[in-house]
Amino acid sequence: MLPEFFTAWNFRPAVIVGVGLGLALYSLGWARLRKRGAVRLATIWRLIAYWLGMAVLFISLTSGLDIYGEFLLLVHMSQHLLLMGIAPLLIMASNPFPFVLWGLPFRRNRWAVSVFGVKSELRELLKRIASPGIVGFLYIVITVGWHDPGLYQRAIAVDWVHDLEHLSFYLAAALLYWQVLGAGPQWVKRPNLWLLILLLVLTNAASMAVGVAITLASEPIYPHYAAMPRLWGLSVMDDQNIAGLLMWLPGGVPNTIAGI
Repeated sequence: MLPEFFTAWNFRPAVIVGVGLGLALYSLGWARLRKRGAVRLATIWRLIAYWLGMAVLFISLTSGLDIYGEFLLLVHMSQHLLLMGIAPLLIMASNPFPFVLWGLPFRRNRWAVSVFGVKSELRELLKRIASPGIVGFLYIVITVGWHDPGLYQRAIAVDWVHDLEHLSFYLAAALLYWQVLGAGPQWVKRPNLWLLILLLVLTNAASMAVGVAITLASEPIYPHYAAMPRLWGLSVMDDQNIAGLLMWLPGGVPNTIAGI
């Protein structure tokens, strides 16, 4: 079954269109800014980071990770680590907002500027959400909440709930890295460095706590996996223990990188 994992793909139109559009807008905006002489903003490494981040996002949502996550918790957990760690970290490191804005057709560009203008309600909402306290609260609630057995079972059973889970994972992490890395737009004064470090420590602790709870559980937490055919010679508890370890240990690496 292992070779099939690497050849199994689920090319969902929404993911293809979303990723393709994001790549096109960013790349065009990057080229326009580069042409205008904004070389210090439109660096090669930012372009590479964005493309890598979108590639990780695409792979996590269309590859065997998405298909086999229904059968093995450790695969599903690996998918979540890419959605909440690697993909948003790379994308926010690329500072996507100005590039996507410049990638829009110029008429749409003016519309986008008005949407995020000084008196924009959306801008005011994002300014409130950008406070470290709210960002940390949302990240912790989303991380812990979706691993509740009841919510997790619901997400596995219903496609749109599963999509909502993945979207909330990504957005919570993107908000965190937007705050920590100082990606645009920055409408408020940057928080104190030590406050940002505390934010990373607390969000990391919440994720690790869930990983520890899953690893040390003495019985299956999610009945769905107990009912699935066993793959790769892994028992239900072996699968669960490895999944917990993934969230407990490697799960904190992206936050550590962001902190550095």
